Amino acid sequence: MLGGGLLLIALTAAGFSAEVAYPQMLVRFHGDPDPSLAQLMSALAIWCSHYAQIGAAVMIAVTMIAAWPTRVLPIWMVPVGVAAIVLGLLHTWIGLPSTVAGLVWIGVVGLLFVVGLTPGLVTPADD
Repeated sequence: MLGGGLLLIALTAAGFSAEVAYPQMLVRFHGDPDPSLAQLMSALAIWCSHYAQIGAAVMIAVTMIAAWPTRVLPIWMVPVGVAAIVLGLLHTWIGLPSTVAGLVWIGVVGLLFVVGLTPGLVTPADD
């Protein structure tokens, strides 16, 4: 999950950067707009965001499938995960909420593991 989460964050950051790069360049350097560069940056942002959201939906689904029988995550994470999956798959129509949902889900799962609020997790003290 760590690799998938890092890839999701990297693709999301690249998509946001590509989306902001061209308008910021125009404002900073007062240049004439180049339509080919604008189209390139827009395409890069759209594809990075698309692959990030599909990857997030798959990563969340696989984590929920693995966590359901093992009870590694709290049971309330299952409906939250399903909501994040649905939002991730609807990213074409609701872009920002789906991105935020995926990133928040990764943050909550990471926080649960760091704090130790995972009910099925066996610690060395339990052995």
